[in-house]
Amino acid sequence: MSTHLAIAAVSAALRSLCEEAVQVLPGARATYGRAGPRPSNAAGIRLCLYQAVPNEALRSQALPSRRPDGTIRETSMPAQALDLTYLLTCGGDDRRLEPEQLLGSLVASLGEVPAFSAERLHAALRGALPDRVGDAPPTTAPVPLTLRTDAAALHQAWGALFGTDPYQPSLLVQATGVLIQRVAHVIAPAPIVGAAVAVYDDEGLLD
Repeated sequence: MSTHLAIAAVSAALRSLCEEAVQVLPGARATYGRAGPRPSNAAGIRLCLYQAVPNEALRSQALPSRRPDGTIRETSMPAQALDLTYLLTCGGDDRRLEPEQLLGSLVASLGEVPAFSAERLHAALRGALPDRVGDAPPTTAPVPLTLRTDAAALHQAWGALFGTDPYQPSLLVQATGVLIQRVAHVIAPAPIVGAAVAVYDDEGLLD
């Protein structure tokens, strides 16, 4: 089971991981948003959701069940599986090699977390959106993380988002198989307020 908050949960968990990585530089921050031009010597990691595409391996595994007339049962809505690609950009004072320090710390942090557990996703989202998240987790399935090694994909992402802006050390991280499912609102049947027993034979109702 996963709700519409699953994507936000992945973003929040990834930002939390980036916050751990920036601890190597005092004052560095982990933030959301496009990289673009940065203030001089502002150290930090910026997180941008670059792409969301269907996961081909999972997209047909959760087909809905249907009634005899062909309509979808409200209690069996299909789950859509997405692969999310994030661009993580490291900035800072080039003279002090701060972007490189952050990049190394980020790679190390990612190596320690091959997947986000449902518990970690829930905790990260509660920290980011305390007024929107209850006790139920946004997803019950773990979300694997992988570093994309395709240089052409990184070049394409940077060019699409930032054009001619000066390049900053960056990584593409993919969260695989994020499930999104509509929450079914089931209407409870009316309670039984009374019961009666009637006995019939071939001629009709018996007294």
